[in-house]
Parts: sequence; C-alpha cells; structure tokens
Amino acid sequence: MNATTNDTRDNLQFIDPKRYEEHRRSWEKNIVSMFSRSSKIIAPCPIGNNEQGARKEESVVIKSERVKESIPIHLKALLTIREAALYSNIGINRIDSLLRSPNCPFVLFVGSKKLVKRKEFEQFISNKLMI
Repeated sequence: MNATTNDTRDNLQFIDPKRYEEHRRSWEKNIVSMFSRSSKIIAPCPIGNNEQGARKEESVVIKSERVKESIPIHLKALLTIREAALYSNIGINRIDSLLRSPNCPFVLFVGSKKLVKRKEFEQFISNKLMI
C-alpha cells in the first residue's frame, strides 16, 4: 500500500469497527441536534471528566432557548436580524444593509450587536414602496 494515497478504502483498515460505529453514531446525533431547535451541541470539557458541568451548561442553554421561543415575535419590542427577516420576509443581508445606513430609524446598538426596533421597522416598511 502506498503511504501517500488518500483513498479512504485504504485508510479504513486502520479503524477499529467498534470505535467507528461509536463515532458514526455521535456524528449523526450531532448533525441531528444542529438542525433541531431544542438541543445544542456542547463540546466536552477538555480538562478531566466534568459531566455535571456539561449537563448544567446544556440545561441552561436549553432553558434560554425555550424562553426565546416562548415569546412570539410580534410581541417583542426588539428583534434580532434573523427574527426581523422571518417577521418581514426580507432577506438578512438586506436588513443588515438597511441597519448600516446612516440615520436608520429602527436600529438599536447593544455593544456591537445590532437589534431592530419592531414598531419603527413596521412603520418604515409601511411607508416604503420598494426597498
């Protein structure tokens, strides 16, 4: 066998089948959790075995996501760019360019984060024929 080959069939002979199945299952689980709303991938703690800390962090993340999801968009005073895009059916890039324009009436800066004032955004959209 050539040591410089990149053929995966040659490299598979060095993988333990049991470990391969474990890695495949965890990979599939991570892919599924990336696309689900109720869970989030949390990297394991690199120092020692800190399972309780990881579980606590995971429960905090899930609880904060539930709070964000529990308030409907039409009741929020401030929206993220993604929420504004969902709310208005305008693209994220277009909303971002509107927020970067000088004297934008519906932008609120929280540090470097840009938020959209929902009521002012609605008024801005209702007064425009084309964006």
